[in-house]
Amino acid sequence: MAQGFIRPRGTEQMEDVGSDYIDSLRRSSFLQYSHFDHKSRRQRYVMQNVFHEFARYAAAEECSVIEPGMELHLSASVRHLSVNYEEFVRRVTPDEVYKCKGLQSLLLIGNSTSRPIMALPGDLAQKLSSLRTLMLTNSRLTQLPESIGDLRHLRCLQLQNTSIKRLPDSVSRLYNLQTLGLRNCYDLEELPKDMSKLRNLRHLDLHLDGNSQGTLRCMPPEIGLLTHLRTLNRFVVSKRHECGLSQLENLNDLRSDLLIERLDLVSSREDATNANLSSKEHIHRLELTWNYSCVTDASARSAGYNSRENILEYLKPHPRLKEIGVVGYGGTLLPKWMGDSSLFNLETVRISKTYSCLNLLPPLGQLPNLKYLFLEEMHGLKHLDCSFCGRNEIRFPKLEKLHLENMSGLQEWLGDHRCALPSLSELTIKNCPALQQLTHELPSLTKLVIEASPYFAGLPDFPKLQSLEVKTNDDWIWRSWAAISLLPSPTLSGLTRADLPFHIGSRHASIRRLEISYCSQLKFIPDGWLPECLSHFVIRHCPILQNVPVGLTRLTMLEDLEIENCEQLEHLPVGLRNMNSLAHLEISDCPALSWLPSDGLPRKLQFLSISNCPELIQKLQRQDLFTRRQDLQVWINGEHVVT
Repeated sequence: MAQGFIRPRGTEQMEDVGSDYIDSLRRSSFLQYSHFDHKSRRQRYVMQNVFHEFARYAAAEECSVIEPGMELHLSASVRHLSVNYEEFVRRVTPDEVYKCKGLQSLLLIGNSTSRPIMALPGDLAQKLSSLRTLMLTNSRLTQLPESIGDLRHLRCLQLQNTSIKRLPDSVSRLYNLQTLGLRNCYDLEELPKDMSKLRNLRHLDLHLDGNSQGTLRCMPPEIGLLTHLRTLNRFVVSKRHECGLSQLENLNDLRSDLLIERLDLVSSREDATNANLSSKEHIHRLELTWNYSCVTDASARSAGYNSRENILEYLKPHPRLKEIGVVGYGGTLLPKWMGDSSLFNLETVRISKTYSCLNLLPPLGQLPNLKYLFLEEMHGLKHLDCSFCGRNEIRFPKLEKLHLENMSGLQEWLGDHRCALPSLSELTIKNCPALQQLTHELPSLTKLVIEASPYFAGLPDFPKLQSLEVKTNDDWIWRSWAAISLLPSPTLSGLTRADLPFHIGSRHASIRRLEISYCSQLKFIPDGWLPECLSHFVIRHCPILQNVPVGLTRLTMLEDLEIENCEQLEHLPVGLRNMNSLAHLEISDCPALSWLPSDGLPRKLQFLSISNCPELIQKLQRQDLFTRRQDLQVWINGEHVVT
């Protein structure tokens, strides 16, 4: 777009035409699909080497890339230049770049370990007045020169992953600017006050990875005049009317993601109504956040909650929305539209830090295509019942994953005989110390995670359960053992006893993969306790464990053994060599482990990794135990050892 190669076509906009070009190149195998980038929510592509080499050959006169180890060659005919910033500092002077009078693209790219602070020459705009694309990314760039506003032809300015705090006001003179990339600029405090003059701006990327809110205090005045915007993935509300929520009213061409921060500063329902979220049909992911943490007085905080409780009611999105998050909402009731079946495309709902919400949640079970539901830090919520599931004949018809986390007040989720969640395959309950029961049928549940929820009822009969992760008190585990022993891959974590109950040792023949982890009091595993048909055994973070049972060597089907962070473990049992199926052995952070059995390693072992076990490593190297095995891959402290 910045080079003018893509033009609107009929009713199609430039981005849509460009997307068609990408599809055409992919169909012809010029580009190949690589992976889906979950951070940017975009597909990534690669070019085949033969095409890449040919393209570089064909464009050699106009395109130049300067990277470490490459010969420095710049001619006046170069139009597109990519320079590694470290190389720019070390080998390239601005005067050499200025030879390229007709330069249209300058990509000055650092990396996360860039040492020198990037500084842009003050006369860059005068010397390279034809620039259309300027990329200054992944660096410690802190400021731009005021002369940046003289780049009259600039269409694309990329500053992502830099340390910039402010943009010069002259940026508002870049009337042809289409793209301004400020992704992951966590130090950015403000945007130029006259940005509303950039009427050709189509993409303003302010996204931040992770949960950080950054330091941006507000949007520039009258940003609502930029009606061509397709990307505005972050909007920070201000009390000033010209920077307030109503500026979103006419930005109906926004696409993909939209995060609205500081909704606690919205003073009237009119502002919320004027935001016109219901008309933004191209927004697929919406996150709405409030911040009351700065209000320390409880009565003032309560007054703020009450005066703004209806704001969320007027922020109903378009029915095409696929994902919504509500974070820090201060009201006692969530709006009914969140459970309205008219939101037929909604697949993901996240509600967190809504501390004042009581026992009435919207009927989310009526959402016809809801697949993922996350309820977190809703400490005021004590009971869930059928009003949450809805009155449809089938409740939560497509729900696949449910997380209940950090719900300190939640005691029960009660339902009648019709409350079966037919599609739920994964249930996670974490830090719900008061939760006792969930009276629902879960016929499709395959994975259950229980952590720090000691009063939750023992494991009932889940016919398709395959994986269990337990990080709670021992009683829960042992009273559920009849069901746990039928699972193929349980994880037992956080046990509080010194040994494992020997009397159940023969009652888990179905277990194929077993993990025992984070058991700070575990000293012994009884001999003969491990399941006979075990194929994968993992034991980690058991700091006072003193033995691995002798019965380990009798497990004829064991293929994979991992031992990690068992500080007092001194040796492995004799007979390791006779484990005919063991192919993968990893041992790490076991400083007391000083020897392996003298009879040698298993005959079929293909992979051996030992890390942070100094005594064991020293002894093995002295004995030359594994260098005689040509069929064995050996890794010591993360480095491959040639055998």
